[in-house]
Parts: sequence; structure tokens; C-alpha cells
Amino acid sequence: MVWAVRGRTGYDGFDRGWIASPGDTDAGTGERGGPSEIRDITLVVFFLSVQSSYAENTEVPATADVFDTVQFVESETGCWRIKTFAADQDVHPWHLGNTSDCVALAHANTEKHYGDVLEKGYVLRTGEGIEGLRRELAERGLSTHLEVSPSGLVFCTPEGTRYRSKTTPEP
Repeated sequence: MVWAVRGRTGYDGFDRGWIASPGDTDAGTGERGGPSEIRDITLVVFFLSVQSSYAENTEVPATADVFDTVQFVESETGCWRIKTFAADQDVHPWHLGNTSDCVALAHANTEKHYGDVLEKGYVLRTGEGIEGLRRELAERGLSTHLEVSPSGLVFCTPEGTRYRSKTTPEP
């Protein structure tokens, strides 16, 4: 199944902007669907040693419960890069379209841009959708709290948080 994403490949505000809705159809196939129908998911999550705010342009050391992440997710919706800013629970999702190797891109991009604050990373794969992804997270002792948009963009966040796009990155 292919999902239509409004606008161009690039920044897609989470909970606002260009992310497709469940009722949207793909212009090429006319297919409909939603996050519950997405089965094959690869999530690459990197935990950073800082907690920052894009809006305030601040960065302080992370704590066990408050930390930034860089995540890449690949599914039927394509490859996405997600940067979370823990200080204000802000998120910047970027739709990268279809890539030949989202995992390799994730490693190279994150090492290049965040290597100095990179703590640890995980590559999680499932063919069992959102619930399968939660199981993969739990098996590693990670939070199973997932933010899921109607278009199928998914990323993990700490329990008790609600990340939404609050700022727009400068080009």
C-alpha cells in the first residue's frame, strides 16, 4: 500500500501541515489505509546525551527520563527522519521518500550531525505492525510509548509525554 503525502518531500509537521489523513487516497492507486494496516516497520532510534529546545535554542545534559532522540522509520509510507527536542516535547519529522537503505542513511546522517552527543542506538524491525514494534522496544527495556500519526508516521517517546510539532526548522 502506498500513502499519499501532501506537499513535497521534506519537513512535515507532526499533527499539522502535510501529513496524509486516513481518508486520503494515493493518486496512483486509489488505495486507502491507515497506521493499523502498516505491517513492516524498521525503526532506528538514537538516544542523545542532551535535552534541547529548538524554540529557545538551548541545550543541557540529558537525564535518565528527559533526552533528545534522532529516529528514522521506514515502512510503506517511505523513510522518515524524526528529531525530538525533549525540553519542550517538540518534534521535527522529515519525509525522505523512498530510499535504497534507510538504516545506512540513519547511521551515516546521525553520526555526521550528532556524533559528539550520541549515547546509544537501536535498529528494530518487525513484520507485525505497531504492536510488533512495541514488543521489540519492550524486549530491549525501552519505553513502548509510540506517537502515531494518521498517515502512519511512528516514533517512540518516553512514557507520559506527548510530542507535537511546535516549531518549524529553518531551511
